Order: sequence, then C-alpha cells, then structure tokens
Amino acid sequence: WWGNHPAAWWSRGYAAGVWSAATWPRINTWFGVDWPAYGYSYGNDLTYVDNNVCLYGQPIATAADYYQSAADLAETGEQADIPSEEPPANADPQAAPSDTANAQWLPLGVFEALEPDQKSSKMTFQIAVNKDGIVRGNYFNTGDNNTKPIAGAVDKKTQRITWVVQDKDKIIFDTGLYNLTKDETS
Repeated sequence: WWGNHPAAWWSRGYAAGVWSAATWPRINTWFGVDWPAYGYSYGNDLTYVDNNVCLYGQPIATAADYYQSAADLAETGEQADIPSEEPPANADPQAAPSDTANAQWLPLGVFEALEPDQKSSKMTFQIAVNKDGIVRGNYFNTGDNNTKPIAGAVDKKTQRITWVVQDKDKIIFDTGLYNLTKDETS
C-alpha cells in the first residue's frame, strides 16, 4: 500500500497491525489508565443550545470556544515533531512487532467519513496514537486517489480526539476516543 501511496505517513513500532482496530480496554491499557467510556455522539451526548455546547446536558463551552479548543488540540498534534519514516521495502505492514510493550503507536482503526444522509464516502482515515496522545495516520480519497498525512491529538482529560488533513487544516475532525472503538460513530 505504501509503495502505491508515497505521500502516506508511516512509522515503526505499531502495537498491532497498522490497519487494526483498537478496543476500549486496549486503549486504557495503552495509556495506563482506567478511563470510563464517554461517548461524544453529536446530537445526543453533545448538543448545541443557545450558542453553547453541552455535553450530557451540561454547558461546557460557547460554540466559538469549543471550535477553538478543537483547533488548538489539532494544532498541538500538528506541531509535534514526529516525522514520517520510509517503510522497509520487505516489511509486512500488517505484522505486529514482537515487543509490543515497547511499541510506539497504537492503531485506532480505519474509518470512512460520511456526510449526513450518505451511505458511502470516498474519504477514508487510518488513525494511530502514541502514548503522549499525538495522532498520526493517513487520509485517502478514492475519488481522486489522493493520499495525505493527518495530524492531531487526544486530550487525555476529556478523551476528545481531533485531527486535520495536511494542507486542509480548516476542516477539523472531532470525536471522542471511545467513539473510535465502535463500528459506527458521529
């Protein structure tokens, strides 16, 4: 896959195969925590009321502040000095490393981003996180065969994860970390 997509991000030290999906217990183990599962389901758990963003019915920020906090979190990840590496030509990108205790990246999964009322999309994300909460991975658009790296971060206090696509940082993808362990999420 990397041979056909030279703009894709890659790094050594995955805790599982690059295209694997993480479970909530695995994420807790990865970060060394025992977080309760908080969903960020837009329209249910997370709502907008009178220009305020509410989580589970409680105001947490104004709409402008909530957007800015998403932008700031994504920027934290963008500014992290984590270069892309060149995958070895003979490496099996699905193979898990033999020393998972010293792995540097946990794959969160591969996700298709759908706009409301769509059944399919041309946007696919492969997302991984390191133990510092820095997010890296890839965006792939099947319509134009466009591959770009993504960058973002996890807020360990709120379990919020945001990321942007390289050169498209005005569009911020924002959800809860727990949401990414589900088959479908908003």
